[in-house]
Amino acid sequence: MSVSNEYIIHYTKKMDTLESIILDRAFKVCYCHETISAENESQVGFLDSKVPMVCFTDIPFSETKKHPSSYGSYGIGFTKKWALVHKLNPVTYMAKESSLIWSVKELEKILVKPFLDKPKISKNDPNQYRELLKHYNHLLGYIKNYEGYNSYTKENDFSFYNEREWRYTPSEGDAMKLFTREKDYRERPDLYNNLAEKYSLIFCIGDIARIILKQESEKSSFLDNLKQKGIQDTDLELIRKKIITVENSFT
Repeated sequence: MSVSNEYIIHYTKKMDTLESIILDRAFKVCYCHETISAENESQVGFLDSKVPMVCFTDIPFSETKKHPSSYGSYGIGFTKKWALVHKLNPVTYMAKESSLIWSVKELEKILVKPFLDKPKISKNDPNQYRELLKHYNHLLGYIKNYEGYNSYTKENDFSFYNEREWRYTPSEGDAMKLFTREKDYRERPDLYNNLAEKYSLIFCIGDIARIILKQESEKSSFLDNLKQKGIQDTDLELIRKKIITVENSFT
């Protein structure tokens, strides 16, 4: 048995949200609150940020019973080849006790803390410093603690590693400006959310590898809704062939 799914799946709690994603042929980039902690630190830790992203998982269908209960029983999946072409990447999980997490913490002190407290940019080449900071922030968008407090499920010592998360975070153009700290986001949420609207993850109907519904009985209404909202018969047939359900497939 494979230790991971051959597809990456984006889960959601509502069928109408799944329908909207398919109708738009796009995932909207949303901000998620991310914290990174080292050993003996609080839940907030040394990094408290807002990361613009679209999340997926490659948990095998046979192991996904708990995942839908947390993140929803409706999903849309794509091949990993599609994911790589569109610049998605698996999350890197770091244990609080690891030397790697302390390296990240030291970089945070060297690169970011002086800039946030009072911008101290090199007089010789300020653009070089900004470029370095920009790519550091993008890198942070793919880092998560191995385990810790899950603010979404309200669980302590939650194993984030078991989520097997893949992410899309925008990187083209001036998208790096989207990466920010929690404090800055709270002061100007509309500014950041409006910026994020420009960066959607686009797909074609033919790219879809799996559609996940909760129950077999929902298939007809799901397809009828898509047809009424403008999905053509040829695309509707492609979608129909990709549907699986939680009650029949997640055994």
